[in-house]
Parts: sequence; structure tokens; C-alpha cells
Amino acid sequence: MNNKDILSLQDFKRRNSYEVYTNLMGKNPSIGKAILSPLREEKHPSFSVFKDEKTGEYLFKDHGSDESGDCIRFVELIRKCDFKTVIELLQQEYNCTISDESKLQPTLINNEKPTSPPTPKTALKSFQIKPRYKFNQQEADYFRQYQIKPEILKKYSVLVLDSYTLSNGTTINRKVSELIFCYNHITWAKIYKPLDSNRKYRFIHLGNKSLDFIFGYDQLPESGFQLIITGGEKDVLTLSSLGYNAISLNSETSSLSQRIADELITRFKEIVVLYDIDETGLKSSEKLCKAFGFRQAILPDTILAKNGKDISDFIKLGHSPENLSEVFSKSVIFEKQKVPSLLIVQSANKWIEDSQNLPIPRMLFDCFWFEGEICILFADTNLGKSILAVQIGDSITKGKSIFPFGFEATKQPVLYFDFELSQKQFEGRYSDNYESHYFFDPNFYRAEIDPDSNIPSQFKDFESFLIYDIEQKIIELGVRILIIDNITYLRADNEKARNALPLMQELKIMKKKHNLSILVLAHTPKRDLTKPLSKNDLQGSKMLINFCDSSIAIGESSQDKNIRYLKHIKTRNTEAKYDKDNVCICLINKETNFLSFEFQNYGREKDHLKIMTDSQTSELDTNIIELKKSNPSLSNREIATQLNTNHSRVGRVLKKVDQMEQMEQGVPDDPDVPIEIINIFKKSEKSGQVLNGDRADL
Repeated sequence: MNNKDILSLQDFKRRNSYEVYTNLMGKNPSIGKAILSPLREEKHPSFSVFKDEKTGEYLFKDHGSDESGDCIRFVELIRKCDFKTVIELLQQEYNCTISDESKLQPTLINNEKPTSPPTPKTALKSFQIKPRYKFNQQEADYFRQYQIKPEILKKYSVLVLDSYTLSNGTTINRKVSELIFCYNHITWAKIYKPLDSNRKYRFIHLGNKSLDFIFGYDQLPESGFQLIITGGEKDVLTLSSLGYNAISLNSETSSLSQRIADELITRFKEIVVLYDIDETGLKSSEKLCKAFGFRQAILPDTILAKNGKDISDFIKLGHSPENLSEVFSKSVIFEKQKVPSLLIVQSANKWIEDSQNLPIPRMLFDCFWFEGEICILFADTNLGKSILAVQIGDSITKGKSIFPFGFEATKQPVLYFDFELSQKQFEGRYSDNYESHYFFDPNFYRAEIDPDSNIPSQFKDFESFLIYDIEQKIIELGVRILIIDNITYLRADNEKARNALPLMQELKIMKKKHNLSILVLAHTPKRDLTKPLSKNDLQGSKMLINFCDSSIAIGESSQDKNIRYLKHIKTRNTEAKYDKDNVCICLINKETNFLSFEFQNYGREKDHLKIMTDSQTSELDTNIIELKKSNPSLSNREIATQLNTNHSRVGRVLKKVDQMEQMEQGVPDDPDVPIEIINIFKKSEKSGQVLNGDRADL
């Protein structure tokens, strides 16, 4: 594990958890503020990221789905993979080793015991409440109208307040004739001011609300006949006063976790959902009932005319407990929706038997790309991706191999989606100065974007319209070979990991539906030319590599700017024949009217990598230190991108600088600190770039 940090899972999360959220979401999430959930579609923000001050890591909470946990759990949800796979991906992404991973599990805010969902460890928000333990007449009458009994208020820790103090130190005192109630939960509290004319201030949360809190959960008996899930705290108090077991979720639009639902089903014979009878309440209760097979009870709509909508209003308007019992007797049970299976399970023998009826994949471009595969061809800008892709397409339509690469398939049509070149640029590339044009096979189809087209109203964006139109052209032309140049047009933000998986799923669905072979072109970001090409060099997310069938990379030789080499990055149908010790050396050549890759020889990749001299190495280290000093907020990855190196090197250089700064006098006799770093450090001190008072910035 040379040059790799060895971290415990907790150390990794403390150092990198915020960056994990940023990379997967494609932006820096605001800490503690609600944003649109990256886990699902929604119109109103209900997702937040917050820091656990005790551990230093960042946690998340999706209030709409009740999903919560640490960055490991977040990756599991985004990438739809298990804990072990997440650890492997993170080790690759951050070039580190996460130790004892087999003994670790992701931190979940939800634990697995049948107890009340715990309060997350997060930054404590101070607050104070000043309760008055005796209700005045007005306060007592308020709850009495809903038949809420004093003992129930005590059971659920409902207090009446004379004042409360916010975390910023502001104290709010009760005004004459004002009602201020408090649902007290020790580490947090919910203020309820029912008479406040501004609805915004009727409910105020103080402290750190438990993200998965369920009101009334702790007061439930171990078991019972019936449980009512209702819309709010006051509804729970009313039902409990009438002898019912009741709970309420964070809101009527909140979902119930499968774990809690399963536990409640084992404890109660019948579970009934009784929400408000407005549109939101009815839709939400039906959704909850369908998800878990609960019963749905609906209050009579006659209370709407009297400004009533919930169970508390129902009782306040004079309906008796017998009337409520009748409502429950008319509840309708919903059949639990069957969760579609993600897996197809057959015996190994059955899989082999079925496979015998499928054709054996044939080579389209040697062992780089076979029939039925999604292959990704990637390289830096201007290295010839499009040139090679057109050459491969031309080979397939004519049924002729490209020397010396194998070709086993039959001559067949190719549909080439060209989102890079204009019509005139394409002509120039395949002509002799716009004369003596190259003759392609009539079955080589090229497509480009029509600049005059508009997005029809039934499509939500350009990308969905493009995916649809690609499929229509496949059907119209009856083609089975697809070349897409390049992937940016399929998903404009494919560099964000969270968008990579849906993109690959779309391509896989299309491939399976129409029996396609797809070659997709993609870019590499700026890379360290001293390092071998790898799957980490694909622009954006390695998720693209993980879900494709094969992949080819084009590298530029340091020996000659006109020399390219082809390297096998990933394969499923065969061994990697063209690996680092056997890359294909090619020249880009144009004989009269056809620009193409011309094979030269086989060779070793390391012979074509850039070699840095000692002076270049020293200069790079100096630039790393100076760039960090000039902009301390830059991350190691951002510095690496600007200086065209890798973040691991940046980390090593800055770590050595830290060691130097921690020494109290002179230059340390530390054998782990390279003399080059010592000299740079000395030079920086003399030039005034590194001052004692500022060294912590490095």
C-alpha cells in the first residue's frame, strides 16, 4: 500500500465525509439548511447535512423518506450497493486503506433495537424554557375542548411556559392572554403557540430535534389490539385521552421506516392511519397504507364546513367517542403493495442451459469490444477518440478488420451520433482538402443535433428528449451497432457520481431491449502524465467504468506528440490482452482522404510516460506549497487539478511541511522528510512566504 494513508473508518469520515457529500451531490451542501433531496424527486426542500461536533463527521437526514445516517450510508443509497462495496469504492477514490473494514458497519441514526429512534449526535443548540407547573384557566380550557386530560398532558411531557430562550440568547416572554405550550423532550423542545396570528411562529423547535422522532412512541404499551397513526401531537393527546394507542410522525408527508413498521406490526394486531381530511392528508394516508398494508380511516367531510379537518377538531365540534368508534369501524384495509424484485434467481445449471440458446459474442474491435457490450473509449481532448471511433464504425460497416486487430462479426449498419464535429469539420476530416471525399459504406449513418429543434412539452429536459430520439432512430434504421460521441450530451453532468448510475441504467435498458452493441466516447480530466492510465482517469465518476462491460483508453506518448497508444482498461469476455506491458502503439495518419490510427508496434506503457526531472519535481513541490499558502481553503484535490498532478502527492508534500513546522528549532533530523522539502521550506521562510503565525494554514 505504498503512498496510501491507512485510516480507521472514523478517521476517514472525520476527514472526508463532507467531500463525499459534495462529490455525490455535485455541489457543496449548506450545513444545517434544508435542500432538495438528492435521494428522490421532491418540490419542497427536506434534506439536510449537519456536523456532529463530537466526532467531527457530517451526517445527513432526509425528512421526506426518513433515511438518515453517515456518509457511508449516503453512498449506499446513492450508488445502490452494500457496505463492503462502498468501502472498496472509497478506498479507490481517496487512495487510502480503511482499516478493519470487515469489522465495521456504517453509522446509522436508526438503530436496530425496538426502542424509540435515537437522538443523533450533532452540534448542541442551547436553549432554555421557563415552565409554570400549574395551568391557568385559559390554558386548561384550551385542552379541555379537545377532551385532553391533565394526566395525559403529564404523560406526554406537555408544559405551559412563561418564557423560552433561543440558542442565540433571545428570550421570548409570554404576553397577556397568550398561550405558549411546550412538548418537552429534554434535549430538544417543540414550542406550540396556537393563538399566534402568524402561522410561521405557531411551531418552533428548540435544540436538536431527533431526526427520526415519533411522538407517542415511548408511551406505547408493549403490545395491543389497535394503534392509530395520526397527523400531529394534539391528535395523539386527544386519542390517548379517549383510550387509544396513538403516534404521529414528523409530518403527514413523512414516511415510516421499514424497520419501525415491521416492529409495530408485530406489536399491534391492527394499525389504522387517521390523517387530516384535506388533500395532503388523504393522499399521504393512502400512500402509507399501501406501503405497509395498514387500514385507512377517514373522518366525515361534514366537519370541513365548520373549519375542522382532524381528529381533535372532530371531538371539539361535539362528536362523541362512539362517533369516533364508528369512524374506525368503517376503516378500509389496503393490500400491501408488492415490492418488485431486483434479483432474478435460478440454479447455476438453469443459467447455463438458458445461455446455450444465446449467440456467442463476436469481436467488433479485437478483444477491446465484443457484440452485446457497452464499451467506453476515453482519452484526453485532441488525442483522437473520434478518429478511432469512426475508423471502428467504418470497419464494421464494410466487414473488414483494422490491421492487426481481430474482427469476427458480420458486415452490418452502424449509427454514429456525432455531437462533436460540425458537418463541415466532418467533411474536412474525410476528404483531401475538401476534395476527393472518402466513400463510406451506405450503411454508415451519422446523426447530429438539429439546432432548430425544440423540446416537446412532454419531455422534462433536453437529455430525456435526446435519449428518446436516439431510441427512435435505432428502431427506424434497424441498427444494432451504436457509437455515441460523446457521453456529455447524454447526461450533461455525468461527471457527478450520483448521475452516472442512472445513465448506465438507461444505456443498459436500451442495449437489452434492442440487442445493441454500444461504444461510448468520454473524456479524461487533467491527469498526471507520469502515471499509467487507469479507470480512475475517466472524467467524473468511476461508476461509469464499474457498470460498463469493457473500456479502452488512449494515451499520448512522451516520445512523440503524434504517437498514441491503446490500453485495455476493463474486459469481461476475455483477459486484458493489451495491458500496461503490451499496449498498441499507433500513429495518427491521413492517407489522402481518411484520417485514421495506423498500427506501429506493441510496447510497454512506461516507455511512453512522462519522466519528471529532479528540477521539475522540486518545482512542482514548490508550486504546491505556494498555492496552498496563497489560498488555504483549497483542498488537496483542487490543488492537484490546478497543477496537473494527483491529490496523493499534494497530501504527501503538505504533510512533510506540517512536520517541519512542528519542529521548534531549525531543520529537523527527520529521515522521513526529504531534503527537497527541507530546501523548499527554507527557501519559503527566507522569502517570507511562510511565517510562524500563518503556518497552520498549510
